Amino acid sequence: MMKIFISQIMNGVPRGEIIKRQRDAKEYLEEVLGTEVEIVDNYFDDDAEPDLSYDMLKVWYMSQSLSKLATADAIFFLHNSHLQSPGCMLEHIIANTYNLQIIYDKREE
Repeated sequence: MMKIFISQIMNGVPRGEIIKRQRDAKEYLEEVLGTEVEIVDNYFDDDAEPDLSYDMLKVWYMSQSLSKLATADAIFFLHNSHLQSPGCMLEHIIANTYNLQIIYDKREE
């Protein structure tokens, strides 16, 4: 079994859509990798947010995501998220820097 962190754009996306994308990605990854996959839960509820400025709140969310990323065997970049979102770009840099296995989404959007 592999633990996979899914890097995806979440800002402004409803929770239900995020969960659906993760389920679809899990099925895709299990097919491509030929093994069972556990998705690292990296969704954070708004009610856990500290009282910070908008920009610092983004930094806080990034720190939470990185702590989850550290538990993964690999990272999956959903729909080329690493080219579109500052947070996903940072996750990509970190994955490359620390030799985390990177899996790119080869499906059509």
